[in-house]
Amino acid sequence: MKRWKHWLPFPFLCAALVLMILPLGNLLVFAPGPDERLVTAFSWFDGTAWGYGHFAPLAAAVLATVSFVLLPVFCLTGRCGTACQGVLTASAILAVLAFLTANAWNGWGAATAGLLVLAAVMQALIRYWENRKAATTCPEKEEKSLSP
Repeated sequence: MKRWKHWLPFPFLCAALVLMILPLGNLLVFAPGPDERLVTAFSWFDGTAWGYGHFAPLAAAVLATVSFVLLPVFCLTGRCGTACQGVLTASAILAVLAFLTANAWNGWGAATAGLLVLAAVMQALIRYWENRKAATTCPEKEEKSLSP
């Protein structure tokens, strides 16, 4: 049983979580005066952005953490693959949304969103190959089991 390919998204997810923990990628823009603009960086797990109405970073970080738990379960047992794919895709979408809706951009936020998108795409491709392989091998197994 070759399950090593199931682990391919894991390093990208780990790197994205490390970038989410660091206080670099989530930017908030404050305006202390009419002509001033102050850009402050926060961790994706910080609730400050949530308090200012920017819901996507905290939700993306929580969903990435859930997928960090579900991905090894899928790799070791082969279960929870659909749930892991859904949570990872939702996390990637929210990370891209958080990056695009912020009024200031930096490379850390782009790298975090890119790593999550890459992990979600890799997971989707692995699931597609797995389902395609299962679909092509199932009719043969049924024919063998029906014959006496």
